[in-house]
Amino acid sequence: MTCFCGNEALLALADKTWCRGCFIEQFERRVKKVLREKPFQRGERVFVTGNVAAFVIKRIINMPLELVFTERTIEGEKAVVEWTLDDECVEFLERMSTDGQFKHDNQLKLFLHLRDSEVAAYAKMYGITFTPRKKNPLWTTFLSQFEPDMIYNLLRNAEELREMGESLK
Repeated sequence: MTCFCGNEALLALADKTWCRGCFIEQFERRVKKVLREKPFQRGERVFVTGNVAAFVIKRIINMPLELVFTERTIEGEKAVVEWTLDDECVEFLERMSTDGQFKHDNQLKLFLHLRDSEVAAYAKMYGITFTPRKKNPLWTTFLSQFEPDMIYNLLRNAEELREMGESLK
């Protein structure tokens, strides 16, 4: 297997093969996209849950922050959580099939643009433990039938529907 850069690929995820360098670059670029959407303020107090989130925040953020590493988020406090694209899609489908209400909170979903498998591969490269959240097996099976691009489109549609719902209030 060969990475698109020409180096030997070490990893095959979805429909792409990656060398270590390209995978880490792509992974961190997607995390930075999330960070640009909800930027931190210098000296801000931020709660961080999860080993991989803690590692990534320390590695990527180059400003003084008061990082508090915790197992749970605290209501009303800004928190960085290990929430993946898979988590977001499953929650969206569950909400749409039940009450249609979406939670709005102060959490920064650090891995929103990354699949569980991508976060697990990144964690493994750095020797960090990552345990994906438990998900409804019905929705997990349903989503596993889609191509990766369709999962990203579902995320985009979920975000647009949330915004439309907010504008109607």
